[in-house]
Amino acid sequence: MKVKQWRGVISSFAIKALTEVGILVPLIIGLIISFGIMNPLFLSLGNLKSVLLQTTYLGILTMGEMLPLIVGGFDMSIGTLIAFTSVVATLTMKMEIFADPTAMVILGILAGLLVGLGIGLFNGLIIAFLKVDAFVVTIGSMSICAGAAFVITRGHPVFGLPEVFKVTLGRGEIIGGVPLPFLIMIGIAIGMFMLINWTHVGRFWWAIGGNIKGAIHSGIATRKYTLLAYVICSLLASGSAVLLTARAGSGELTMGASLMPQAIAAAVLGGTAIGGGRGNVPGALLGAFFITMLLNGMNLIALGSFIQQVVVGTFLLVAIIVDRYLRRLRLRKEAEIWTID
Repeated sequence: MKVKQWRGVISSFAIKALTEVGILVPLIIGLIISFGIMNPLFLSLGNLKSVLLQTTYLGILTMGEMLPLIVGGFDMSIGTLIAFTSVVATLTMKMEIFADPTAMVILGILAGLLVGLGIGLFNGLIIAFLKVDAFVVTIGSMSICAGAAFVITRGHPVFGLPEVFKVTLGRGEIIGGVPLPFLIMIGIAIGMFMLINWTHVGRFWWAIGGNIKGAIHSGIATRKYTLLAYVICSLLASGSAVLLTARAGSGELTMGASLMPQAIAAAVLGGTAIGGGRGNVPGALLGAFFITMLLNGMNLIALGSFIQQVVVGTFLLVAIIVDRYLRRLRLRKEAEIWTID
């Protein structure tokens, strides 16, 4: 290849790497330095452990939200689904069907995951088979989850959960003081990475999001795999809700209220494309880590909650703008690589 072609290859590689993880690495380094200077407590071991634990919940949620984004949609219902799952799981645990508290905890977790399965099927079937816009469908299910959670609890939190639930999934630690929920997130991440990168499912998701007409002509069952993306998204949201509930020690109607925009921001910052066709697990986790670290640092320097919402929203908008720009730039560079003078 000519020198100009090699320059094009190198430039395209750099742009591809940037679109995979966005600008997260320099942003994370900048946050560590900035917040470390403003409040030395930010760099303490205890605070780092807290950041990792908080990353767990957002990380699981972000990996779920990434899937609808990859296939060209998104899910607006995951925030209220967390609250709905939380109250269903906790109410089930308090039903005393079995004398063994551990059995009731397992039953409650299954009930919560069943809620996620139901909402995922509801969203996926309407979006994939009835061809209704994802925004409209998931806004509707967001309202359904919020209303249902309020109705079954009459607006009151659910207390009195089994101690084994709170101790094991809320405060449980493995050797070395590593939080159990964090290890659960790592396990989910490994499974998601293998599913997306090592199986035909991930390739089909990328194909659907990149060019759905081409995917259909290639014989891909686009409706089935779109449905699967929304089901897994909702199941992961419910899984995150169970862990959050164990941490909080109660079922909360407001649980997850701010997590939906955070999950979208984390996914996009991590290289998931708005519009579909691209997304990766390491980037999603880095995005969740960045958002969690940002919120943690703002809390330590005593920034108000409304200002924090403004900051997260700003990062989301910037991430979308950068994503669009890099997407166009990458396509242009790839077209130029093999261009002969």
